[in-house]
Amino acid sequence: MHETTLVFGYEFKRMLRNPVWVLIGLMQPVLWLLLFVPLLEELNTGTPKSADLKVFVPGVLTMLAIMSTLLVGYVFLGSLKDGVVERLAVTPVSRLALALGRILADVTGLLAQSFLVVLVACLMGFRADPLSVLLILGLMVLLGLSVASLSYALALNLREEASFSSIVNFVTLPLLLLSGMLVPLSFAPDWMRIVGNANPLYHAVEAVRSLAVDDRGSSDVVVGFLVLTVLTALTLTWAARSYRRVVP
Repeated sequence: MHETTLVFGYEFKRMLRNPVWVLIGLMQPVLWLLLFVPLLEELNTGTPKSADLKVFVPGVLTMLAIMSTLLVGYVFLGSLKDGVVERLAVTPVSRLALALGRILADVTGLLAQSFLVVLVACLMGFRADPLSVLLILGLMVLLGLSVASLSYALALNLREEASFSSIVNFVTLPLLLLSGMLVPLSFAPDWMRIVGNANPLYHAVEAVRSLAVDDRGSSDVVVGFLVLTVLTALTLTWAARSYRRVVP
């Protein structure tokens, strides 16, 4: 735990020293709300604005969790090529702490962004019970952990920017479209709903939507936490093993 905290502190301070990242990382989710919510008002078919936000804000949060952590592996490839990771082999720090500390720093940044999105959404009319909001942020943490772990594992195994970006682009689009982030899959044809059920992101979105309407007893919430917990365990294990292989 102490080693993980040391690596986390180093990575988090390094992240804060980049003001461009901090500014863009915080403003990007706000822009999503500022530029999309007016479109919802124009498309409104009679439902209250708060009801539209309870559908839209969970989609924005889930997309934010994915886009903020999916490309951390691409940045990590620079450290791999510069030999930074190999030089860490001379330190007594455990390989799991090296991976987990870096991933936790990324997830902390995501948590700050998610909190800002909820805050701005509340100013626009979004309302949810504080306990539901805490559970939503908990889901964002699990989603961030799993996607960041997956990104680092891919980077450690592929070790090339071109291969990494090709695979990420190929996989991301169908996963996003089959998650129902912006348009719920209840509007989709039967075959798309069946395929969507095999997509972990779909269960994350449905869980966040249930929490947004304060339906904390919904089976979607239980399934969402269960799916993301299993996914986090699998991807974190893969990332840690990949780290041990590169930094023996």
